[in-house]
Amino acid sequence: MLRADGQPKLVLGKRGNGHWVYFNTQDNTDNGTIIDFMVNRGLTFADIRDRFAPSQTTAPQAAASFRDTWKAAKPHPAPPWLISRGITAHTLKTTRPTIRCDRNGRVLFAHRDRHRSLTGFEIAPPDGPRRFATGGTRALCAIHAATQAASLRALVVTESGLDALSIAQLEHCPPDHAFLSTAGAPSRSQCAQIQHAANILPNLEALVLAQDGDEAGDRQGEAIRKAVVLPDHVRLERRRPPDSMDWNDIVRE
Repeated sequence: MLRADGQPKLVLGKRGNGHWVYFNTQDNTDNGTIIDFMVNRGLTFADIRDRFAPSQTTAPQAAASFRDTWKAAKPHPAPPWLISRGITAHTLKTTRPTIRCDRNGRVLFAHRDRHRSLTGFEIAPPDGPRRFATGGTRALCAIHAATQAASLRALVVTESGLDALSIAQLEHCPPDHAFLSTAGAPSRSQCAQIQHAANILPNLEALVLAQDGDEAGDRQGEAIRKAVVLPDHVRLERRRPPDSMDWNDIVRE
């Protein structure tokens, strides 16, 4: 049994196949393998791969900081990969996302903390799986058309920058909405950042959990629901795309 100060008890055991598993004595949804343990605490599969991949596969990227990679990439008003995924030039012009393209055509979605400092970025295809910049920290990628934060009435939380752009487009880019990406399962620090925004935005009316319409999306939304205590005047909504789809699936259809 493991327990850190102020944390729930975790019970460990070994299965017949030799694999270790755990369960949380205070949360029956928090159990499984070491991979489940890390995902339930905010790491994406890309984070896990980066952390445990052989050193020779990560050394070239680790040699340069994520800030160097960001600086080397170029702003682009309409990245071809996003256009190929159904995101229109009008949506990009309206929402003004902080994105760049690297020389391989990958789209980088900036994550910033509550002080607007760059903490890392999502890396979207074309040349590989979606992942997060090695050495960076997931904060929030915010996409919106608002010129002033005080005008925001809804925060819509999604799983990726592409999904944030997709639901923004489906809802016609409302200027009083901010569409946020956590780049996977929300971490404690990301939930704290959402909590901070809910506390300080004077005209906020809703926090919308718009993760994918599958079991993993429901788990991620539930993690935010448990971690964020909304002011009395802010309502909580769960908006699910149908049939285990994500928002970009709907855009492309």
